[in-house]
Amino acid sequence: MAPKSKTNELVNLAVYVRECYDWSEDFMSGHHTRFIERYRHWRQIFPSNFGTRSRLYVPKTTALILNVIPRLIGDDPTIRVVPRGDTPMENAAAHQAAIQYETAKMDYFMRLYFQMQDSLVYGLGVRKNIWWTQVETIRRRLSQGEMGDLMEIGIEPPSFIMDSQVVYDGPWSEEVDIFDYYPDPDNADPMYMNFVCLTDTLTELDMRELAEIGFLRGVDGYFGRIRGSEQRAGAGVDRPAEDKKRERDTIAGIRSERKMKSKAPKQLQDHGIIDFWGRVPIGLVPQNIKDQITAAAKFSGVRFNPKYVKMNVIVTMEERTVLRAAAFPYFHNELPIVLATPTPLKGEHIGLGIIELMQGLQEYELYRRNNLIDNINRGANGMWKKLRGSRIKDMDLISRSGGSITVDRMDELQPLENPNA
Repeated sequence: MAPKSKTNELVNLAVYVRECYDWSEDFMSGHHTRFIERYRHWRQIFPSNFGTRSRLYVPKTTALILNVIPRLIGDDPTIRVVPRGDTPMENAAAHQAAIQYETAKMDYFMRLYFQMQDSLVYGLGVRKNIWWTQVETIRRRLSQGEMGDLMEIGIEPPSFIMDSQVVYDGPWSEEVDIFDYYPDPDNADPMYMNFVCLTDTLTELDMRELAEIGFLRGVDGYFGRIRGSEQRAGAGVDRPAEDKKRERDTIAGIRSERKMKSKAPKQLQDHGIIDFWGRVPIGLVPQNIKDQITAAAKFSGVRFNPKYVKMNVIVTMEERTVLRAAAFPYFHNELPIVLATPTPLKGEHIGLGIIELMQGLQEYELYRRNNLIDNINRGANGMWKKLRGSRIKDMDLISRSGGSITVDRMDELQPLENPNA
């Protein structure tokens, strides 16, 4: 039997990832509708189904959330390293300094703040933890030693050179939008999930930069195909969850980012991707990854006969192009996500947030307060009954100090009784 081509391997892998994503998206669609409802309360948008004329929003839930978040993470959060046993204090201090540098570099506590905010608003906050290496091309002057070496061999040293520099190489944490989180529907605990899909958008410049450092592959072929078929950039971003995100932006009065992006240069327009982490059946694993794992197992003296391999696969929304296919890069072999919920529910993916817990009380307060205002307005600005065909004008009925209304008959005009509610 002829070996499978690498193209067929990646096509089958892309189909598997897309099927996992479609399954999870169908599962999360009902939650997305409830997320929009909770977001309305978070942004203090008055419910449209209330029968009151007054539209005063009493932000009790919002005030409670803003009061709880600092209590969860502290006013001045700091990670402290305490030595154990005979560990020297100097080692603990150095470790603590390294942690403080990394948390400051990634703005960790601000990202943690947004995760806690999502957990209180929606019932779940998601954060992604990865190891990230950032390399940038910089322009620098030659050192005296480098200039001397060039002059010794008869080369005139340039005024500057272009060089690659590692800007950051360490752990990285970032919050995940709740509408970009697609877990395994059968398992709520990340420890037992078969997969998790995290959707995102990348521009062409982002993709090419990640391809240069070897993180992505097949970028040139992807853009060649979508440009050859005259597809518009970012077409793969249009999906039900993206529509919900645009609805959320519309609720808050924010202009749709997707609409603004459509006017950007093609190199800066968004392309949707699926960032898949999880188990892949052994029959769909590319041969080069099988060979790597087999060689490592053989070196360790371990028998290699798995039913699946844990992988990180990145697939584009349009064209279903595999941009990355790699075995798990972490020794702990767990999904790189951290979930937070204030009130977890057994066996459920989404817990109870403050808005869901307080929704009934919040709506009662809105109804009571706005009905009270309506009654005050009706008492201060009452309505009138006047005979049909009366020559009294509506402008004459506006209350004013010392005013009078001229009538032909005393029963021509009577106040409309307003019950004292």
